[in-house]
Amino acid sequence: MIQKNKISVSAINSWLYYLQSPKDSSRLAQIVTSVYGVFVSNKWTRRGQLFEKEVAEGKHGKLSEVVKGLPKSVWCSKYITVDGIDLKLSGKLDVINKDKKAIYDIKRKNSFNEEDFDDDHTTQHTIYFYLNPWATDFYYLVASGLEDTDIEIHIVNKKRPDSEEELENKVFDYIHRYFEFLKSKDLFDLYLKRQVTKGQKNRRAYE
Repeated sequence: MIQKNKISVSAINSWLYYLQSPKDSSRLAQIVTSVYGVFVSNKWTRRGQLFEKEVAEGKHGKLSEVVKGLPKSVWCSKYITVDGIDLKLSGKLDVINKDKKAIYDIKRKNSFNEEDFDDDHTTQHTIYFYLNPWATDFYYLVASGLEDTDIEIHIVNKKRPDSEEELENKVFDYIHRYFEFLKSKDLFDLYLKRQVTKGQKNRRAYE
């Protein structure tokens, strides 16, 4: 089978996260480990994973009610070509509701700022709309507060763009800029070597 490269939503998001604070060496380290294909947890990711698990278990009132009985941890992917490189783009959805054509992403934060969920700060809603043509709404379910005993709930709704072409172009532009960043840090050859998969279908091209 033909060897392809792979790229994840979380990897692209880690690059966008780095751009918000490029002097933070830990953010660059996160990108390097993702290129190597290694996931290194920290207290924030562990807290987020635990909170997501508790929401699924019905321990967080309103949020738990929203996702009750719905499919969780659902993988999605698509084969595409960007900058002449054949890719498998993939990610894992926290919760989906196909009846309502909705995707839910659970977040646990110390404080809430709605700008954290715009296109300059996260790629999630854009890429997940692209990977899931059936979805018309993406909801960030955000719990904010320093302690789990004193949290506020916020719901940020993103609507599917009207133009599918513009949506695809935006996703491919994210990936192009991510590749250019890797090249600027001498990480691109390492990416090509380490991030590989096999097989291809549903191919789309953008060069």
